[in-house]
Parts: sequence; structure tokens; C-alpha cells
Amino acid sequence: MTNKLDQLEAFADGVLSRGDTAMIANPQTVKSLIALVRECKEALEKVMPLAVTQVIACHGMKCREPVCMSCNGEDDAEAAAKQACVDYDLANHALAAIESFERGEG
Repeated sequence: MTNKLDQLEAFADGVLSRGDTAMIANPQTVKSLIALVRECKEALEKVMPLAVTQVIACHGMKCREPVCMSCNGEDDAEAAAKQACVDYDLANHALAAIESFERGEG
């Protein structure tokens, strides 16, 4: 089963092979955007499990993590953890949108 990105890429390939570039503005740009979306999806899938969204304390080990209250103080660590949660939700939403589009729902 092919997904929407595969179908769009096949369409762009067909346009390029026929030389009928009047059908879409720039089929090479479409292919580049498809590759970029796939790379972004892969990067999100790899980095999201590593996101630290809770305050930690290294107790003087100098981890320098933004969410570490030992290194940055409680207020800054809590602010960093809250921002990490916001950023994680944004990344999760983007990943869900890509997956929805691939399934043909968007």
C-alpha cells in the first residue's frame, strides 16, 4: 500500500519523465519537499523519545541540562521543563499531521 507522499512523488516523477512541467509549478521542488518531509518525520521520531520534560537534579555533577534545578535553579529548570512540554506537543502535532497526510486523511 502506498501512502500519499509516495503517490505525490510518483506523480512528480511522471511529470518529470514526460517533460510536462506545466502540470505543476516545479516537479523537482515537489520531490525536494517530499524528501524534506520524510527527513523531518524521521528526525522527529528519533528525537522525541529523548525529550526531557521534567525537572531533574544532578546534585552537583554539572550536567548543564536546561531542566536541571541543581545547575540552573528551580525557577529556570521549571520554565525549561514547561517549554520542553510545549515544544514536544508541537513536534507531536507535526508528526501526527505528516502521518495523517500519508494515510490520505489530510
